[in-house]
Amino acid sequence: MANILIIDDEPHICWIFSRVLESEGHTVQSATSGRAALEAAAAREPDLVFLDFRLPDTNGLELLRALKAEGVAAPAIMITAHENVKDAVTVMKEGAFDYLSKPLNNDEILAHARRALEFGALQRKLRAYGTTLSRLLGSDEMVGGGAAMARVHELVRLVAPSDINVLITGESGTGKELLARKIHLVSGRREGPLVVVDCGALPETLIESEVFGHEKGAFTGAIARTIGKFEAAAGGTLFLDEVSNAPPALQAKLLRAIETKSFSRVGGNALVRADVRVVAASNRDLALLGGRGEFRPDLYYRLKGVEITLPPLRERREDLPELVAHFVRTFAEQQHRVAVPQVTARAMAVLLAYSWPGNVRELRNVLERSVLVCDDTIGPEHFPPEIAAAAEEAPAGGGDGSLRSMRESSQSELERRAVQDAIVLCDGNKRAAARHLRIDPKTLYRLIHKYGLE
Repeated sequence: MANILIIDDEPHICWIFSRVLESEGHTVQSATSGRAALEAAAAREPDLVFLDFRLPDTNGLELLRALKAEGVAAPAIMITAHENVKDAVTVMKEGAFDYLSKPLNNDEILAHARRALEFGALQRKLRAYGTTLSRLLGSDEMVGGGAAMARVHELVRLVAPSDINVLITGESGTGKELLARKIHLVSGRREGPLVVVDCGALPETLIESEVFGHEKGAFTGAIARTIGKFEAAAGGTLFLDEVSNAPPALQAKLLRAIETKSFSRVGGNALVRADVRVVAASNRDLALLGGRGEFRPDLYYRLKGVEITLPPLRERREDLPELVAHFVRTFAEQQHRVAVPQVTARAMAVLLAYSWPGNVRELRNVLERSVLVCDDTIGPEHFPPEIAAAAEEAPAGGGDGSLRSMRESSQSELERRAVQDAIVLCDGNKRAAARHLRIDPKTLYRLIHKYGLE
């Protein structure tokens, strides 16, 4: 049942609307002026608004604009006299849903209300779908504009529109499945399905049936024909996660299916055709496994139409402040917090000092826990012990805790490490270190002094 706001300076009109709409189970609020209407909408957001064009302190057009400015998204129906229909049409052009002419008919009131409420419900669904889609297209944890991730995003931009197979490599927790979803969502196959196969999660005896399906009677318990993941992905994308775990028999059948876009179900001889784009992921070196005889080299080269390597988090520390801000904001919303907690500069220094063996997945889990247990700010004390231990290595740091100061702190730390590593690599030869860094020797000496590396 809906909450409906009636705005009319004639009390008997408000009474008529209340009686008719409450008979349908709705809750009705009444207001006889623009100011009272804004107060009522602020106290409880309406699902539908009926408003008179003529009010003692404003008119329907100005009030409609004021309601929208206050964030009221409910559909609005104008109440007007016959001679003011033109005014009502004008207000509809400004976003009103419909208009209702006096004298009022109870059936018309209900009919208009039902249509408007259905429209409002549809709008809410569309907004929800739009939010979900924007999160997917925004890649959620695929956050970061540093040099390492810029190369990844550029490769995605180049390969996604084509049908070339893609191999995504990188350590566990770097976001390989998220990248596969992004490739699918920006490709020409985005209207088709994205089907995921975790090659490491299924026993060897079942994985072939899972991928290619089976015919009735193919094995004990096969009581009916079953469609496999490859066939289900027709017209879309098949994502083979941790493909290095695929057993030899499956590797052979995958190679044939990718080459010919056809296969036979387990226990059957008929060829099944399926137009599928394959995106695979692995946290192990498939070329190295191929040299050991643990992975088919021909399948590796077939999967590696284009290889995209996701860098570990320790190699993209310049993105860490942005990732932190993203996750803190996301989890604050999910946990229905009134305000987003602020990350102190000291806490950011600790996060920058930690090595992140679990990569972005570990950072995500740490921040979800931190948002849950903190008050208004997140400090090192809100991190797990192994993260908090990095405080001993982290510089005291300054800054105001803002995203800008965090990013500047991150960039300074990366610059200091680059200079220090170049000097060590060149055995203390500063001119050679400057050439290695491709900077002027004077700039190098300035950085050495800045970071106390004399």
